Amino acid sequence: MSMSASPRIEEVDALRGVGILAVVLFHFFFDLSFLGLSALEPYAGPYLVLQRFAASTMVVVAGISLALSRASARRKGVPFPAKAFRRFLSLAFVALLITVVTWVYPHNGYIVFGIIHFLALSTLLALPLARSTWPALAAAIAFFVAAPYVNNLSTSTPWLLPLGVPPTWFYSLDYFPLVPWFGLFLFGVFFGNHYYARGRRLLAVFPRFPRGLQWLGRHTLWIYLVHQPLLIGFLLAFKSVAG
Repeated sequence: MSMSASPRIEEVDALRGVGILAVVLFHFFFDLSFLGLSALEPYAGPYLVLQRFAASTMVVVAGISLALSRASARRKGVPFPAKAFRRFLSLAFVALLITVVTWVYPHNGYIVFGIIHFLALSTLLALPLARSTWPALAAAIAFFVAAPYVNNLSTSTPWLLPLGVPPTWFYSLDYFPLVPWFGLFLFGVFFGNHYYARGRRLLAVFPRFPRGLQWLGRHTLWIYLVHQPLLIGFLLAFKSVAG
């Protein structure tokens, strides 16, 4: 769910690994509720905190990774816009696949602009600011400031849905509009360019991050794709056996 930087920075991979673990854990609780195995409310209390932490971590790290990938492309003399566009195409394909699969099952609330859709579009929209620091931070703040106003608008058309103005009838199991989430993405771009300008670790006080977390952080897209079918399959099997 992010661009790879070369050389890799351990703490960025580890943080991304923490994020994907939080995603899987939240989806476990969500699936328990969705399948009627628990009366918990996944978008309230500690479950909502977990969801926001997971999503925020993944979005910020995606922004950091974009900045690191641009710096790596520059060092290697590789045209970064072409690299970013290839990344956009791969994420867009995965996003389309998610839309088709969720339209088939569960259909109700199928995903039309979830986090993968958001990350695909953000990869393109962030290109003008991919090498910046303070302009990226200023744009991020502008998105945060605009969020209460934009998200409270109402419309009857679906065309403003990616922006953060869904129609009144809209319902989706996963929805990540540009306002305010693109602000977090741009904050990641700022952070990556400002604090990782030399491509070195910040948290050198830690001699080594767990390799398991780093591995998870390097394979987040595949984990994201397979974990829900596995979780749902396991829980349906449990539900069938337990009656």
